[in-house]
Amino acid sequence: MAATGFLLFRAMKLHTTPDERMPRLRTSGHGGRLICGRDIGVQAGRVLLLPALLFAAMLGVPRAASGADHRPAHPPAHAAAPSPAAAPSTNAPAALSAKELEAKWGVQVSTLRVSGQGHFIDFRYRVTDPEKAAVMSGTKEKPLLIDQETGARLHVPSAPKVGQLRSTAKTLQAGKIYTALFSNSQGAVKAGHKVTVVFGDFRAENLVVTD
Repeated sequence: MAATGFLLFRAMKLHTTPDERMPRLRTSGHGGRLICGRDIGVQAGRVLLLPALLFAAMLGVPRAASGADHRPAHPPAHAAAPSPAAAPSTNAPAALSAKELEAKWGVQVSTLRVSGQGHFIDFRYRVTDPEKAAVMSGTKEKPLLIDQETGARLHVPSAPKVGQLRSTAKTLQAGKIYTALFSNSQGAVKAGHKVTVVFGDFRAENLVVTD
């Protein structure tokens, strides 16, 4: 505001002669009417005032626009945090305990250990009910051992003139221990790992491998 007033003052001072600032009587050409020199200065000042105001207004516009440009932008609204995904449901049956396993399949797991310098996993089970355990001796069933930590799958290998490295019998005997050797040539399964042993429909989970 002070700068604008200074510009107006300078404009009027530069465009006004000493004669126009001093009172002076002049005769107009309209009926000899006397016109004061101060009136002439006022009229001249009014003529010069309009350009000065326009110039001051032009100076004020960029300043207002600049002020508007520097206004702090409204911070963007934070996106709503996604709701945590629900834990996937599973329909897999719970692992059977040792007692439940014996009651359902008529066997007791007696040994599960690393053998042959780590090249085999030796699985042994005792039969308590031959009828329920019949699935364990079927030659059509392909035994499988699954490492629950690595997902590795081990199978029972076959040897020339011997066949599969597992116990087979037409009729199982109660109280007798039977064996199955799973190939672990890559050393994927180690002592301390939890595994699942599958014989057809038979499934024993959370079995810990020992050394």
